[in-house]
Amino acid sequence: MRVVSGRFRGFQLKGKKHPEVKPTQDNIKEALFNILSPSLTAETSFLDLFAGFGGNGIEALSRGAKQVVFVEKLPQAVKELSGNLREIEKKFLSSQATGKKGRLNARIIKDDVSKGLKRLVKEKEAFDIVFLDPPYFTKLPFETLQSLLSFARAGKLLAPSFTIACEGDYGVNEEILLQLKEQYPEEKSVYQFSHRRYGSHSILLIQG
Repeated sequence: MRVVSGRFRGFQLKGKKHPEVKPTQDNIKEALFNILSPSLTAETSFLDLFAGFGGNGIEALSRGAKQVVFVEKLPQAVKELSGNLREIEKKFLSSQATGKKGRLNARIIKDDVSKGLKRLVKEKEAFDIVFLDPPYFTKLPFETLQSLLSFARAGKLLAPSFTIACEGDYGVNEEILLQLKEQYPEEKSVYQFSHRRYGSHSILLIQG
């Protein structure tokens, strides 16, 4: 696991293997951020759901995002994520000459995603980009996307112009895409859907 590009390029992320954590492969991460790059600016607020060791949110910070919020419930993953953020601050943002310690504009919410989203809504946060990498063969990918779009329709959580990127199994994401298109017919929907395949994996994109 490493940071692919940006000011932290080459930084090796640490994270012990865990059955519930599956870091994004470097080639998929690079493809993802090539897609997201037009929307990723110094004013971008990025939400990393099912964050694991933080690879994608940290990539967003490396490429200039204004702030990143990570949501992860597993204690081991949160520990590793916190450690990765501290190491980046120490290596890239602290000055040995002055002793000044730099800080990333990053926050970790240690909770399950459903509760984390409700918390962020109460705090009136709004995100330009949301990335999620939920457990593939569960109800979580579809349910989480439904929640995000529900908040978007209510004018909450997501910025007026937003991008949601869901990494997952190709077959699962293809089925989700068909369900979403049934709910939001192209001729009536304000959302744009697309699906990019990378071997057995894929990225499902929703843009508003």
